[in-house]
Amino acid sequence: MVSVGVCEVSNAAAGASATCSSSSSTETPLGRFLDRLLVLLVCGHERVGLHVRTNVKELLGLELSPVLYHMLFNKLRNSIGRFFDTQGPVPINDTNTQFVEQTIAIMKNLLDNHAEGSSEHLGQASIETMMLNLVRYVRVLGNTLHAIQMKTKLCQLVEVMMERRDDLSFCQEMKFR
Repeated sequence: MVSVGVCEVSNAAAGASATCSSSSSTETPLGRFLDRLLVLLVCGHERVGLHVRTNVKELLGLELSPVLYHMLFNKLRNSIGRFFDTQGPVPINDTNTQFVEQTIAIMKNLLDNHAEGSSEHLGQASIETMMLNLVRYVRVLGNTLHAIQMKTKLCQLVEVMMERRDDLSFCQEMKFR
């Protein structure tokens, strides 16, 4: 297993890594483990970074137990929420963009997964705020090829999400739509 120290990720950009260090004394080992996985989603190591990012994305999106969905959703929501400054524009940088892209892929895989028991656990945490922040971030990316690909993936995620809306928890579904 690759240690977190191998990946060069700044606290401000990774969002999740700030959680690792600041609340490690009050958080469960499982919570700290998920935080470390989120940090590895943006691993920038020149030799193994792509491999680490791909494996972590597949682990979270395809292999995660449905019982842990609510914890993952909350951690993703908190991490993405840290990207936004209430006073200024959305801070666009490569690390944030990579994290958003990985989050979209993970969420799509989780929602596509129709494994036994996944439906009952999807509704334990609201994903409205996270989805709105994803839209907010992707909307300002521009019209480069990569940005258009991300926007397309986000649209596919929203489509899958609305197909499974009966399994999800919405605070204000009509407003969200």
